[in-house]
Amino acid sequence: MSRWRAFAVAGHPARFGPLLAQYAYPMEPVFAESSPEPGQGMNGIASILAADPLDPTKFLVLERSYVLGVGNKIRIYEADTKGATTILDAPLGTARPVTKRLLVDLANVGLDRIDNIEGMTWGPGLPSGERTLILVSDNNFSDKQVTQIVALAVQQ
Repeated sequence: MSRWRAFAVAGHPARFGPLLAQYAYPMEPVFAESSPEPGQGMNGIASILAADPLDPTKFLVLERSYVLGVGNKIRIYEADTKGATTILDAPLGTARPVTKRLLVDLANVGLDRIDNIEGMTWGPGLPSGERTLILVSDNNFSDKQVTQIVALAVQQ
């Protein structure tokens, strides 16, 4: 699987506005080898969210990986498009990708189980001044998966 993915930034309103830019995004490698059959792992971008309504260059990116026989790995990165070149109508080969920094790996937050997290949105502010980041998965109508709603406190 390619180590690059692309994500696009649309104008307002986002669902109907013109496509403004598209950026190369460096993906993390699949985190483990599958068992018993090798090569049964995959990763991708499950969700993208504006990190700050006042800074149009920063996004939260939910990277989701699944490896057969191992399970899921969910990481959230802050991606910054400042300094990146758009690949909208341009070749990928010479593009400067977005920069990214790991905000959280769900393996490190004390959850009993990490399932197929595939969505995120901002929730309400907390009395501490932090914001809530809401993550969600569904069970895909499978008794082997669970529906999860996870709330994380994010420092401003």
